[in-house]
Amino acid sequence: MEKPLTRLPEHADNMSVALISSSFSPLVLLREDLTIIAASRSFCAAFDIDCAGVTGKKLAELGGGEWNVRQLNALLQATVSGKAAIDV
Repeated sequence: MEKPLTRLPEHADNMSVALISSSFSPLVLLREDLTIIAASRSFCAAFDIDCAGVTGKKLAELGGGEWNVRQLNALLQATVSGKAAIDV
């Protein structure tokens, strides 16, 4: 039995970053620890964030603290762990 992928191949990571970065929709791609991998220009523009300094920051560190919300962090952590119930 094959082991499941725990990390995407590098070219897939690069493709993901390129797709997010070039999106017209406000999108952000996060690691499991909620560190930003990539953010679209429209995300940065919509939330008045400097795109140059986004990659590598924790989501909670963005802006003036408005992203550092306990409930948001808890929901995102639950989503990452697979424990969040998301209605479709």
